[in-house]
Amino acid sequence: MKLMKKLTTSLFVLALCVSMAVAPTAAFAASSSSSASSAASKSSKSSSASVSSSAASSSAASSSSSESSSASSTTPAAAGTYVFDEAGLFSESELAELNAQGANLAQRYNMGVYFLTTDYMNGLANPSSSERTDYATAYYRKHSLGLNPTDGKSYGDGIMFVLAKASRDYVTIAYGQGSYSFSDAGIEAIENAVLDNISDHRDNWYGAASTYYREVGSQLDYYDRHGKAQQPIGLFGYLIRFAIVLGIPALITFLVINSWRSAMKTAREQSEASQYLDAESLQLTRSDDEFVNTSLIVTPKPKDSDSGGGGWGGGGGGGFSSSGGGKF
Repeated sequence: MKLMKKLTTSLFVLALCVSMAVAPTAAFAASSSSSASSAASKSSKSSSASVSSSAASSSAASSSSSESSSASSTTPAAAGTYVFDEAGLFSESELAELNAQGANLAQRYNMGVYFLTTDYMNGLANPSSSERTDYATAYYRKHSLGLNPTDGKSYGDGIMFVLAKASRDYVTIAYGQGSYSFSDAGIEAIENAVLDNISDHRDNWYGAASTYYREVGSQLDYYDRHGKAQQPIGLFGYLIRFAIVLGIPALITFLVINSWRSAMKTAREQSEASQYLDAESLQLTRSDDEFVNTSLIVTPKPKDSDSGGGGWGGGGGGGFSSSGGGKF
């Protein structure tokens, strides 16, 4: 019996020890499970936040790309570029020389002077005057041409000649100060000088562009010195000057010779019969004047014409001006 009691007591103590040893392990396991669950939750939240952040970043990038695409509707020309040879008419050395001429004028007169070649203006074989102008002004805006831009615009003062090789069209436009630096007659003179190189299929493209820069430079120099646009005289003007130079001396010579001839004549033809009568042969006792009739001629005064519009020099308040162009 004593042995049984001792054995029972020993088993009870052993069971108690085992129970005490197992409880902390279960508690630790529960704690570990809880910690793992919390970590998993945190990881899930972190992953969710990361996905959300990535989505926001992607959205922002998309928005930025959209804005950039909208802003890139203009394609500014490279600095120092004044000749745009889209028709491929010039060699590399010719392009370099023409661009140097444009850069020289820009530096001296603070104005962009451009020359554009293309095959067609907006793909048209026979564009109208307004369609030529629209093509040229759109190109000028798109490439942000000109100097001294104002009013938030990307383009500024300048002049540009456009030559379409395939359709054989041309036009000259200007913006800002370029509209005021050239007169109607000045633009006509520039275009005529350029066309002398390419009309009738002479097609001296480099000569045309070089002539353009020379003529524009000459008129800009005149404006710089006199403060007004040059008014070149055409063939008719030269004929008038020639007539004046020869006509005035000829008139003076005629008057002098005629005066000498008159002085040599002593006999004079008289306008009244009384001059041929003897003063004592007629005694007039009475003289009367009678009113017979009168006439009135009315000439209407011509009205002033109000149909005249602004020419090249006005430039629409400092906006674009255009020659309208034509065929060559």
